[in-house]
Amino acid sequence: MYFGRGRRVNAVARADMGGGKAGGNAVKKRHAFLTIDHMGGAHSILNRKKKAFCTRIPHPYSSFLIHLCRTNMDKALEIPEIRSAIARFLGRRDMSSCILISRAWWSTCSVLLWQHIRFGLGFNRQPSLQAFEQNGHHIRELMLGSVQGLDAELEHCSNLTTLRLVGHRVAEDSLTSYMEVLSQLISRNHSTLRVFESDPAITPAVLRAVLSCPRLEVLETTTTNYDEEVSDQFLRMCGQLKRFVSAHDCMGLVKDAVGLPGLVFPNITALSFKHPMLPDDAGSEFVPHFIAKCPQLRSLEWNFDEPFPTRIFVEETLPACTKLESFTLCNPRIEDGEVAQVLDAMTQVKLFNVRGSVGSRSLNSFGSASYLALQRHFATLETIDLRGIAAVDSHVQEVLSACPNLRVIAADEIWAKDILDGAPWVCMGLRVFRVCIMGVADSFIEAVFGQLSRLHQLYELDIGRAAGVTDGLALTLGAGLGRLAGLTRLRYVSVVNTDQTMGAEDVEWVVQHWRLTTWEGMLHIDRKQHEARAEQLRQSGILFGVYSRREMAVAQSRLDAFKAGR
Repeated sequence: MYFGRGRRVNAVARADMGGGKAGGNAVKKRHAFLTIDHMGGAHSILNRKKKAFCTRIPHPYSSFLIHLCRTNMDKALEIPEIRSAIARFLGRRDMSSCILISRAWWSTCSVLLWQHIRFGLGFNRQPSLQAFEQNGHHIRELMLGSVQGLDAELEHCSNLTTLRLVGHRVAEDSLTSYMEVLSQLISRNHSTLRVFESDPAITPAVLRAVLSCPRLEVLETTTTNYDEEVSDQFLRMCGQLKRFVSAHDCMGLVKDAVGLPGLVFPNITALSFKHPMLPDDAGSEFVPHFIAKCPQLRSLEWNFDEPFPTRIFVEETLPACTKLESFTLCNPRIEDGEVAQVLDAMTQVKLFNVRGSVGSRSLNSFGSASYLALQRHFATLETIDLRGIAAVDSHVQEVLSACPNLRVIAADEIWAKDILDGAPWVCMGLRVFRVCIMGVADSFIEAVFGQLSRLHQLYELDIGRAAGVTDGLALTLGAGLGRLAGLTRLRYVSVVNTDQTMGAEDVEWVVQHWRLTTWEGMLHIDRKQHEARAEQLRQSGILFGVYSRREMAVAQSRLDAFKAGR
């Protein structure tokens, strides 16, 4: 056993595992290395041939693991609790590899592998009926596509806490059987179900079955009819809900709730209304009154086609919802001054999203008045999304240099000259950067890479463009890519709709210095060069995002024009 002298690594434990059968297959002896980091967490690395599988265990486990390894290192990984602590922070692929180590690891990881299952989504490999019979009771979160032909498998799911129905449309001829299978599944999990989310429309009968679950906390529905009976049931159980999302639903319950003066939703902390279909005699002005019945509300998303009822929202809703700190307003039918009134009335803002849409209506949604009102919340702001709002491009640099707690920023573009002339960025904890960097001339490129190089916590770097093609920031060693070697936490990069000219050495540098999982966008404007570079990424295990044919065609035409000019 080795005790490092460094400040972070305190102990390293090694134990031999294997030599038996796991899951019915004989396996060779493996070695497991557990590196314990008392300052910031612990790492588990399971070496299998030449591959290493790593995870990070939070600090609360560290002290106990260090003590255990010092006193009885050889037996550390034979304790089920230690294996579980490690396995919970492994990915599914790594847990699948751990299953082959020994029976002990199989018993630990198989339970965790079955806790989260995606089924009926068109994947090539699906669990068999026999596998469901043996492990269905382990499933806690189930994501379902079509349930057609899955009656037997779903009978073994009896301990679900989360049920998600994802994007598909149910054919009319199979609608009755679909809803019957779904109702039976909900009934089997009546006492355990906490989260229900549905993309496809469900019948009022299924919704009533969901609302009868005594532990239900999260409800998300789409294109569903909240009839009178459902509305009454919803209002009776509203005290237990913590999150409610309604998208394109027939929402008669909004008016019903407003008509009950003493009604309160005491536990709802997150609300989202996306284009609800309100009764003819209840317009959008009823919704702020509904929201005001949620005194613990912290997050609100408003996505309506109708004008925003600013006066009612400011005078009645915000005084009742004093804890509101996250506000998403996807509504181009609101003026700059109205957004400013909302921001002035909020006590603090951590998330602000006022995304516009394509068209002139979005140009007035966020302007100078809104920006001045937002400045009061710069000290607490953590997430801001202003994509689709043309008037904010000049403010992006100011936000980056004035919001110390910023974690996520999204906007259409930032100009390299603004970065050069502006103050240093202070958001050192930034994890997501979704802004296209424009006008990157040679005299500006050092300043751009210099600011990006300081974002050591960055997880996602999206410098692509939603529409149109631009030169963008060149990710090449010649331009200054080497300065970004410190972005070791980076997992996702997008350069969609930007002209890149990356060579083999540039891609090799990316593979060696960044632990990417996904890359989106063309690597080179030349089609053959792009395909060669993309293959480099694939061979390194990096998922390569699908690029549009239009992007490829535009890039090829630009290349032809470049060659013709030369």
